[in-house]
Formats: sequence, C-alpha cells, structure tokens
Amino acid sequence: MVRFTLGALVVLALGLGAFALPGCNADRCGRGLRGNVLSVETTSSVGGATVKQRLEFSAKGELTRTQRAEGRNTTVTEYTRDDTGLLEVTHRQNDALVMQERFDNPLESALMDAAKRVTERCQYTRDSLNRVTRRTCTGDGVIHTQALEYDADGFVSKQRLSAMSGAFGMQTETVFESGAEISWSVAFVAPGNDRRASFTYRYGASDNAGNWLERERLDAGGASVERESRVIAYFDKTR
Repeated sequence: MVRFTLGALVVLALGLGAFALPGCNADRCGRGLRGNVLSVETTSSVGGATVKQRLEFSAKGELTRTQRAEGRNTTVTEYTRDDTGLLEVTHRQNDALVMQERFDNPLESALMDAAKRVTERCQYTRDSLNRVTRRTCTGDGVIHTQALEYDADGFVSKQRLSAMSGAFGMQTETVFESGAEISWSVAFVAPGNDRRASFTYRYGASDNAGNWLERERLDAGGASVERESRVIAYFDKTR
C-alpha cells in the first residue's frame, strides 16, 4: 500500500536547490528571508507537540544544513556542492543515513537509499534566472511534483506539492505575499472520498530586517491550530 505523508512533502520542499531574487541568487532569498542571514531556529507548537527546525546558511546565502527535531526523531539534511557547483543532498535520521540526492547536471538528479540503490529520478525545470519552476520525481509508482511561481520581486508567490499514485495521493498549495505564507491548503485525493482543509496565517512581531518572528496558523473557522516563533541570527550581527 502506498502511504502519503506530510513529512514526505516536507522533504520534497527542503530538497530544492537555489532560488534567486534580482541581484540575489542565494537560497535564503527564495525562503523569503531578508538580510545576510546566518541561521533560523523555528519552534512550532501544535496541540501538545513541539517541532524544532534549524536552517543554516553560508556567507553566500546558500543553504548548508537543516535540522528538524520532532518527538524522538531528529532529521539532519546537509547540502554540499562539488567544484562545478552541482548539489548533493544527504538526509540522516537519528544519525542513520536515510536518503541522498545527487545531481548529474542542473536539470537531473537521482535519489538513493542507504544502500545506494536509486529509488527515484528527478527532472528540474528552470527559468531564465536559473530559478527552479518545477521538480518532478518518479519512483515506486509514485510521482512527486513541486511547482513554483515567483512575484515581481523574485520571492516565491505560490508553491504546489503533490504525491500521486494513479488517482490517489495528497496535494498541498501555499500562497505567499512578499515571501511570507498567507494561506496553505491540503487535499487527500481518493476517488469519491476527497478530504480537504485550508488554513491562513496571522503574523506578530518581526525584526529590523523585516523577517517575521512570530505567527499563527488558523483553520477555516479562525481558530489557532499552530504557533511558531523564530530566532534569526545574521552574519553582520547588527539586526
């Protein structure tokens, strides 16, 4: 039986290569971050559960490492580049190798399991600014896709993720404004039994660079279902 999880779509989203703003080709820009960001630590509370995530960037703004801690599980993803700039992404959970993504060229990559077996192959589409606009990964009868749109300033304006096996699967859509999420929807797709939910975001404090520090995710009735807070560090230490 094919299983679809939000975690799988999180990995798909985090596995993306560099985004770009006009004058900025750094990963941090595509993640809606302003300024010379060194790291972002996010704490998310949903019900009684807490998830902590840390993003780390190089001085050039390239994503170098992420860490996600949820319950007893900690997933660490490392991003390295060879001399030609091709990316290799390594995922470990509780120190055990889970998956690697290696690029043959900027438009093609292979996902491998811990035994180095290729489990999926991915195709990328990029625009004239070298921004990823689509990623499609196929393997084990499941097609994972990620589609991205950008606003006039170069921030991501919409992201669609899906994991489909025939007529069954899961799809999400996130709408952004100036790099920050304003709505998120999820659909579990099954013939005759679709289930859908939609959410919006309410923002609180932000820092001097204009990056948000507090926000809530609200359900369709306006009730808070998730609270997030961030601690952001900068290379220049002046923010």
